[in-house]
This record gives sequence, structure tokens and C-alpha cells, in this order.
Amino acid sequence: NLYAEWDVPYVPHLTLTGGVYYVSDQIALRNSAASVTAGLPGDVDLPGYTTGDVGARYAWETSRNPVTLSAYVSNIADKGYFLNSGTTVILGEPRSFRVTLGTSF
Repeated sequence: NLYAEWDVPYVPHLTLTGGVYYVSDQIALRNSAASVTAGLPGDVDLPGYTTGDVGARYAWETSRNPVTLSAYVSNIADKGYFLNSGTTVILGEPRSFRVTLGTSF
């Protein structure tokens, strides 16, 4: 995995972010006694995948509190992939957008 942030020098308080995430080929183990008895298929080979995220964050101070506005795009290429927890396989999250506004006090 590789993740980076860059504070834009010509735009104070603006930070650009990005990341690349790689997962190699995996095997989902389904050869438990219960799955064999039930006649379910054996282990499942899952292909590796790479996804990327990008975002921006703008932070400033009000007279009372710091405020941060953020916008992110996850899985920017909308890559289809599977997540594996060993015995459970689920479809990975498609491209998604998120905008947040936060403060602390």
C-alpha cells in the first residue's frame, strides 16, 4: 500500500491525498467438514486486485473552532474485486464518493 498527502503551496489550508492499495491472489478456504458433507465446492481462488483513492481536504480556523471540509473518491477506477476473511467472500465496494464537514471543540 502507498498513501500520500500534499499540502498545496499556492492554496493555504488545502491538502490533496491519494493512495494505491494492492492485494495479491488469495484462497478462500471452504473445505470445512460441514461444506464437504453438504456437497459445497472446495477452496475458491480469488484474483489479486489494485484499487486507488483520491481526495482533498481544506482546513481553516473560525473564531471558535477548527473546521475541516473533505471530499474523497474510493476505488476511483470502479475495479471489481472480492474481500476474503478466510471462509467468507464478499464483493468489494464499488466506486464511492464521500464529503464530510467536521469540527472539534
